[in-house]
Amino acid sequence: MTVCAKCNQQMQPLKNGVCVEEHASFGLYRIWMADAYQCEQCGAMVVTGFGLAPLWEYFEGPDARPGDPIFARFGEEEPR
Repeated sequence: MTVCAKCNQQMQPLKNGVCVEEHASFGLYRIWMADAYQCEQCGAMVVTGFGLAPLWEYFEGPDARPGDPIFARFGEEEPR
């Protein structure tokens, strides 16, 4: 169960099976599958329920990246 700390309401699934990018100091590190939840009252969102292993890791090269759209990103972003 996922609960909104602001509204004290159970959050509802927004979308299952979203792609999430994990970044390191050198750039894109891994891509994970997870589930997105949203509070129906205030609109807050969380991404939770990450898989046991990533879909993609940097050493596999850019050609092996999944083509699914990215829903969220976390970690260090590459310097701009």
